[in-house]
Amino acid sequence: MSNSKIANPKLADAGRLRIEWAESRMPVLLRLREEGRKTQPLRGMKVAGCLHVTKETAVLIRTILAAGAEVSWSGCNPLPPRTTWPRPWLPRAHPSMPGTA
Repeated sequence: MSNSKIANPKLADAGRLRIEWAESRMPVLLRLREEGRKTQPLRGMKVAGCLHVTKETAVLIRTILAAGAEVSWSGCNPLPPRTTWPRPWLPRAHPSMPGTA
C-alpha cells in the first residue's frame, strides 16, 4: 500500500527526464546501485528519510531501493518546488537540463 501524495501526476514524464539527467551525472552512485542490486545488502531493512527532495534525492532513493531496503521518504523543501517557477526562468536556470529549453 502506498501513502504517496502526488500533487500533479501530469509532471511525471518531465520528472523522469530530470532524474535520468541526474543519473547520467552520478556514475559512482549508479555503480553502487548495480552492486547493491546484485548483493542486496539492505534486504530486510527499513530506511526512512526526510531531506530536501531533488532529482538527486530521487537517484539516492532509487539506489537504496535497488539494494533491497523498504523506503519511506518525506520532503522538507524550504522553498516551493521548481515546477512552480515561471516557465521562462527554466532555460536560464538550467540550460543543459532536458525539458527546460
